[in-house]
Amino acid sequence: MFAWSFLSVASPGLTGQLKPDAEGDAQGLLNASSGLAGPVGSVTGGLAASRWGYPAALAIGAAATTAGLTIFAATLLRRSAPAAPPGPAAAQRT
Repeated sequence: MFAWSFLSVASPGLTGQLKPDAEGDAQGLLNASSGLAGPVGSVTGGLAASRWGYPAALAIGAAATTAGLTIFAATLLRRSAPAAPPGPAAAQRT
């Protein structure tokens, strides 16, 4: 339950920072995907647990979490990367 409070507080703020020019669209997509994740994850986990056992359901959840964290980290790293300095051709034109 500790992670849920961080997620519900931080997600809208991070969404607004990542897409300031279309914040409303980004918030709507965040809410839609969050609402869809609950039922889809529950059904997927239940089907996996009934067919292959609880360790398989845990592995699917861990894989989905890892994928989400990887995408999130890549997005943040891409946004925080400094712009490339102009090349020598740009310096000679001035």
